[in-house]
Amino acid sequence: MAMAAGAASWVMSPVLSRADLILTSEVPGADEPKHEGDTQEITKTYSPASTFKLIIELAALESEVAAYNTVLPAADREKQSGKKELDGREAMFYSSNDYFLKLVEKMTPQIVMEMANRCAFGHAQGDNRDIMKAEPRDWAHGGKIIYISPAQQHAFMRQVAKKALPVKPVTLEGLMNTMEWPGRAGYRVFAKSGSFDKVYWFTGVAVKEGQPSKVITVLVTAKDGTRDQAIERFYALLGPATAGEPAVPQKPEPPSVPSPAPQKPQITPGAPTPLVPREPKETNAAPVKP
Repeated sequence: MAMAAGAASWVMSPVLSRADLILTSEVPGADEPKHEGDTQEITKTYSPASTFKLIIELAALESEVAAYNTVLPAADREKQSGKKELDGREAMFYSSNDYFLKLVEKMTPQIVMEMANRCAFGHAQGDNRDIMKAEPRDWAHGGKIIYISPAQQHAFMRQVAKKALPVKPVTLEGLMNTMEWPGRAGYRVFAKSGSFDKVYWFTGVAVKEGQPSKVITVLVTAKDGTRDQAIERFYALLGPATAGEPAVPQKPEPPSVPSPAPQKPQITPGAPTPLVPREPKETNAAPVKP
């Protein structure tokens, strides 16, 4: 694959695992992404799964009901993280539904949907009344409340890479703090995974000083697909793992600079009535993964 002078290098490794569709582009660079895989998938819409947590985080930061390092209970990810409470970056990496449901409770579902619309993140199904009848836990991971195509996911992530989302600069900075994953081949990785109803996403931005940023969106919908396959394919495009480095990161990236003291949630008089968690009607056989 020939690259223009000064362009970031793309590692076109043999396919390590099944991926139905991969979209890649650079910032700065053309908005139209290159694609690999089933092109019919590009405009099909699917549940965003836990990539919807990016919208929840944006809404919470923009509304100033939480900071990127706000600490909240996250019992659903205690086994993976070894902690009963997580901060924003940990909750994003482990994809804690408990954590993000509590963020939604500090706002309203309408505020979250307004942020999705503002950022052109997919499209809601039905009218607001129908959305309000959604399973409460779906608000933590998108469920079937909102649907998005790979093209829309990629366009959203390009706006992240351009620092062009229609939010306050401090909001975008906070979002990036929660999105950082372990790097690869000199790249810093800012990304989000998503798994719901046999749909597996990994979408993000890889940044290396002096080179264009790489924007990569991976979608896996195969019956034998997994979240790890989507993540592995993303990282393979950056370069091979070094000795002792896992193909799929298992722990979040530590903060690159000292963070302020973690923020405990504040109880606001007259806050919206919390959503009562209950299991969604449709679930995967395995527990929901990040």
